[in-house]
Amino acid sequence: MLLSPRMVYSLHEWPRMRAVAEESHFQVLALKDPRVPASEWDDALVASGLDGTDRQRLHDLPAECHSLWSRVDHLPYSLVFLDFSMHTWPILGVMPDTAWRDSLEFRRRALLHETSKSARPGPRLNREEPR
Repeated sequence: MLLSPRMVYSLHEWPRMRAVAEESHFQVLALKDPRVPASEWDDALVASGLDGTDRQRLHDLPAECHSLWSRVDHLPYSLVFLDFSMHTWPILGVMPDTAWRDSLEFRRRALLHETSKSARPGPRLNREEPR
């Protein structure tokens, strides 16, 4: 999940949304929007009311991932991974628990479907059938 202090409610609502995702058996990694200067992050975290544990669970985005997030224009933003498959889907702001849980489950099912499709044997290239 990519978070930004510029999306006012996202930091306040993040602990609840993280808890819902973890209750739904997702491993959650929260990342700071790299377009926000460190001083603004510091001020926002002080004002956010997040406890020390939640602050420690908010990480800097690795530099090698910056190009992936450069297209993001709405925060919070999440990516859901399953093995080597990825499902991107901007969440529509802060969501109530039920809508957030449904959104996560939809992504899980989409990824499971993709994974099962890629595991199926493809069409034979050789038109001759073995005897």
